Amino acid sequence: MTGADRQQVNTLPEEPFIVSPYQETDNPAESDNSRRPILWLFILLTVMALIGFSISAWQLWVDAKRDARDKLGYVNRQLVQGTRATFIKHETVLRIVGEELVRSGALENPEQGRDIIEDMQRTDPGMVGFGLAAPNGQLLIVSGVPEGKSLPNLMEQEVSVDSFHQALNSDGLVAGRPYFMPLLDDWVIPIRTTIKDANSEPVAVMTAGYQITGGTTAWGGLELPEEVGVGMIRSDGYLQYAHFIQNEAISRQHLDEIYSSPSVSYIIEALEKNKAQEGFIALEKGFSADDLLLAYEYLPDYNLYAITALPQARIVKEFLHKLAPWIALMSIYLALGFIGYRSALTTQRKNENQLAYLAHHDSLTDLPNRTLMRDRLEQALKIAHREHEHVALLFIDLDRFKEINDQHGHAHGDALLQVIAPRLQQAVRPSDTVARLGGDEFLIILPDIHNGSSLEKLLMRIREQLVQPITLNQIEHRISASIGVAIYPDDAENADELLRYGDIALFEAKDRGRDCHAYYDSQLNERAQRRSALREALERALSERALYVHYQPQLSAKASEVECVEALVRWESDKFGAVSPEEFIPLAEESGLINELGEFVLNQALADVQELNRRCETDIRLSVNISAQQMLDSKIVSKIREALDAANFSPEALTLELTETVLIQEFDRIASELRTLRDMGIDIAIDDFGTGYSSLSYLNRLPISELKIDRSFVRDIDQNKYNRKLIASIIALGKGHEVRLVAEGVETSSQAILLRELGCHLLQGFHFARPMSIDKLIDFVGYGDHSDV
Repeated sequence: MTGADRQQVNTLPEEPFIVSPYQETDNPAESDNSRRPILWLFILLTVMALIGFSISAWQLWVDAKRDARDKLGYVNRQLVQGTRATFIKHETVLRIVGEELVRSGALENPEQGRDIIEDMQRTDPGMVGFGLAAPNGQLLIVSGVPEGKSLPNLMEQEVSVDSFHQALNSDGLVAGRPYFMPLLDDWVIPIRTTIKDANSEPVAVMTAGYQITGGTTAWGGLELPEEVGVGMIRSDGYLQYAHFIQNEAISRQHLDEIYSSPSVSYIIEALEKNKAQEGFIALEKGFSADDLLLAYEYLPDYNLYAITALPQARIVKEFLHKLAPWIALMSIYLALGFIGYRSALTTQRKNENQLAYLAHHDSLTDLPNRTLMRDRLEQALKIAHREHEHVALLFIDLDRFKEINDQHGHAHGDALLQVIAPRLQQAVRPSDTVARLGGDEFLIILPDIHNGSSLEKLLMRIREQLVQPITLNQIEHRISASIGVAIYPDDAENADELLRYGDIALFEAKDRGRDCHAYYDSQLNERAQRRSALREALERALSERALYVHYQPQLSAKASEVECVEALVRWESDKFGAVSPEEFIPLAEESGLINELGEFVLNQALADVQELNRRCETDIRLSVNISAQQMLDSKIVSKIREALDAANFSPEALTLELTETVLIQEFDRIASELRTLRDMGIDIAIDDFGTGYSSLSYLNRLPISELKIDRSFVRDIDQNKYNRKLIASIIALGKGHEVRLVAEGVETSSQAILLRELGCHLLQGFHFARPMSIDKLIDFVGYGDHSDV
């Protein structure tokens, strides 16, 4: 293929230039008369522009102050949320470790707790160390300090005596003033919590310290806008932390002065006046370099003020920066007005060209749209046919993009697409075409493909471009994509077939998992046809009530009695035979049938378990899975209430299971629905607990009444010491929050024995029973004695 041909594929031919029909008149008087209206119009527009400029300047100033407040408020909320989460996490860790040390006999023989305290030291590299102290302040054991080495008394040290007293008199976590630790050559914050006996009397104080800038602190990974500083100020006026002073160029002596002296008095006075609220304070000394805008919030649980500061001068600078173009525009306005009428025809011409451009390009990414893509594909295929070349067509679908849209909003998703579009263009050749089809779908036309290796290199470049991190609004994204590949003339001989086969290959890539590509072959077409047929069969099966529900018992770990059953949907198709839930449930989600399927399972299960309890004279509970789409249904609460009423089923006997991925989408809305359901008496369970990145936070933010320990942790609990410790920690955490603990995937007696010993409440798995029909479940429950399993 020649260079001219390649250029033709990737550019639209320009239309011929049209000469303007307007001509200047030869009569000067007529010329003046024709220009006078434009002059008056120019004067009028100038006056209007000055008025508009003044209004715009005022609005820019208002916007600059509002943007600064929004920026500070957002960062301060992040700081507050992160601080609370960090302290809650550390309090939980200290309390669990402290209670375990007391149980191990470390108060009488400190070295009996050596393994426990050293193991915890390794979990967070930001932690300086853990220590256990008696109520009189004497340290008994400290991580990293060998047996026999003298340990100080915290009641006798100036840097620790105040916070130790506070810890003894507090039920929560106490953070002491920062101090310099020579061993680490860095500043650390001491944290302490009291361990009490059954009579609420202090028996020990668990203490630890962590680096101000390290580990998993609230501010360790905080990304701040330019010139924005954050800090935590104690109620006694001392700094707990200040981001803007963590600078290697600052001497230790200067840091000593900063952390050892109360903060600036006028800041403390301003904060004390607003202690019961959150908001903003403008600290002004009359055009001083020290003028600040502060966002603040008081944390009463820890007697701390969270503050985020921005110099007022920065706001003025931003305002002037935004105002400068307006000043420049006003400066050149007269010149532009003079030549405006002469450029009218040219402007009109440009507008027409722009409209033509917009008709063929995506308005968000500026990439060719579907119309222009189709035209270039047809041209590429014609050239390939003439030159006996190959053309590759790539369908690209971004992984998890819908989750990003749901979690951060469509504007955030649009901004992400605007970053991805040029990356795709950089990954391909100048002769290639990158188009956006809509949503998160892109298409790339690759003409003149000589061999498979060159295509693989292009695919690798595309994936390398996409995997580079993208940061938007202080949120980092790592994007991957599923890619479907179809090749002319190997797979198809015309554009329609090539597009259809590329789409089929894309579905195959998505089925294989994220961040991969798939080439079209005839078997994919067969699988696509199977998916289509399965979708139709599933829709028909739902309308004909051809699906059915099986139940897997959950047995009491202590009494080996059936306390609950989990409802599991099954499908035996006349055409396809037994279809796995792993195949038809995702299909139901994709095709919008999941809500109908979920309602069927809930109604059937409620009726079955009601009949089970009536016939067996039992009070067995029912556990039903709820999908993300069901939870996003605005009528979910009313539908569940109606189903309970129809079956005359007690809400207190129903548990709804949600996976952690459900909670990622529209968290606040789903949390509100869950609280309503919990108020009705329905239990809420987190399925596969421990596999998500935010499992711990759900316990504090949601009305959780049950945790299901993921089967991946149970599978080798009798062989894997780490998994055993992890499950023990989850059980301790669950008991601390007074929630029920269920272990799923129990397949051996040794697993069951270990889970009983660790204190798990309910056990579920093939070791006890496989999922079964309601009739078999009635027989199983009626048998009564399950102690042999």
